[in-house]
Amino acid sequence: KLQFLYLIGPTYGAPGWVEPRRWVARTIPPPVPMGKRKAIFVAATGQHIGKTTVCLGVVEGLLSRVGSVGFVKPVGQRHMMAGGRAVDNDVYLMRERFGMKHLDLKDMSPVVLDAQYTRSFLDGESPGLETMQNRVKEGFEQVAAESDFTVVEGTGHMGVGSVVGLNNAAVAKLLDLSVVIVSSGGVGSAFDEISLNLQLCRAIGVDVRGVVLNKVHPDKLVMVTYYMSKALAQYNVPLLGCIPFSPILASPSLSNIQELLKCQVLAGEACMDRLFSHRRLVATTSDVYYELLHTCEQATEKSVLVITPAARGDVIYATIVKWMDSPDTAGAMMLTGSTPPSPEVQLLLRRANIPALYSQLPTLEVTQRISGFTPKTSSTDDARIDASVDLVQSCLNYDGFL
Repeated sequence: KLQFLYLIGPTYGAPGWVEPRRWVARTIPPPVPMGKRKAIFVAATGQHIGKTTVCLGVVEGLLSRVGSVGFVKPVGQRHMMAGGRAVDNDVYLMRERFGMKHLDLKDMSPVVLDAQYTRSFLDGESPGLETMQNRVKEGFEQVAAESDFTVVEGTGHMGVGSVVGLNNAAVAKLLDLSVVIVSSGGVGSAFDEISLNLQLCRAIGVDVRGVVLNKVHPDKLVMVTYYMSKALAQYNVPLLGCIPFSPILASPSLSNIQELLKCQVLAGEACMDRLFSHRRLVATTSDVYYELLHTCEQATEKSVLVITPAARGDVIYATIVKWMDSPDTAGAMMLTGSTPPSPEVQLLLRRANIPALYSQLPTLEVTQRISGFTPKTSSTDDARIDASVDLVQSCLNYDGFL
């Protein structure tokens, strides 16, 4: 390993360059010879495909097979501030979940593109392509040198980042990595999307190691696995996994809902990471609802989010009584409307330890916003992370990643 002194800031002569205030010493590992990199690039065919969910399972499974596993997201978008710098959310999630504290955040998340970056790049006000490429290469080499295997996660589909010259295929080519493509379940439309992304890889000489299908309908799992494997054979690309759709993983947690609606937490502050397999909008009479609570299989689902107007004390009381008689119930209530819940209702919810939120928005709007929301896994979503890892690990061919 060699130690270099390098300048913090834009490349000399580039737009925005200023006289350096300081030089920073850093140990740069020697590049890993081409063809010998113990790493894989995980990309997707689009947004909300479940790429990070797959990466969670990949990292967890590899830890028991190869020892230490590193993680890099070369080009991030959704980010947070950590350690005094912008860090991609997925990088922070992986670092916290798997205890990668020995890896530097600036190496794991070397480039972050915020909402204004495209315009500033095209105007010549941001670091140029060469500067960003160097950051990506240096970050990856540092993480790879400190890990037995490195998982590199892309951003969106293969073409994302093209406007700044750093789309997923280009980054995989830059790092000399093979790619695994993650796509949504199905056969026809999924194969079409895979083909588009695969062609971009092959156009610039990037090897596609395999494909993972996510969110496959459980009843079609065997059929989809069989026919997708046959379809991919024409590209000589194997199917490395077929992951069934999980209502729990697709459901927002209470914390997600609270942040989405900016609503009040009435009770159950310790259960904000709770997930739900079903949502129930209750607007019927108390007699009908009471009967449903005791006879309808779906209504008695243990992990259900009940959405009802805060003024419907009859519905709230019936739900509290039913759930208190079922100690294994892991449900919650979302109360809505301009009329807030009475102090008596709030006290009952707290005493029964039933998680509950309240929003002044109309019931229909709350229901629509929750239904249209796609949750993203964060470092505090313990329940979702555990469920993701358990599901994905059972569905992947890890030899294909190695």
